[in-house]
Amino acid sequence: VNSAYSAKVMSFMAVELGDGTELKQSYTGTPSRHSFMSERGIAAGSYLWTAEVRAGRTKAMKLSTEYMVAYSGLKDAPEEYVELYFKKLARFTTYPYFRSHFAVHVASSGLMLAPLPSLTDRVD
Repeated sequence: VNSAYSAKVMSFMAVELGDGTELKQSYTGTPSRHSFMSERGIAAGSYLWTAEVRAGRTKAMKLSTEYMVAYSGLKDAPEEYVELYFKKLARFTTYPYFRSHFAVHVASSGLMLAPLPSLTDRVD
């Protein structure tokens, strides 16, 4: 639905020149919003992923992407169940797309970064 990318190449150059600065990667994912139409059995909403790379205290790179997801077959399901279902499942269905989106931006910027890790959380 939406994506924003920024990179400060000079921050990465400082690391390559060996000034003692280390790169630190982090990523987060959160459900942004969702709605449930119980009579039709459809839950739809968005999930927001953000990845950052810091060089010391400087934000060297940031990618934020929002994905829209919809699930059907939930007719007459309790709303609490649908909310939990959405939060857990949307995380795992959108992350592979975000992970590859991150890799494309990093590569197109000419940066040498490790890929984002695979998710290993359980979906109970």
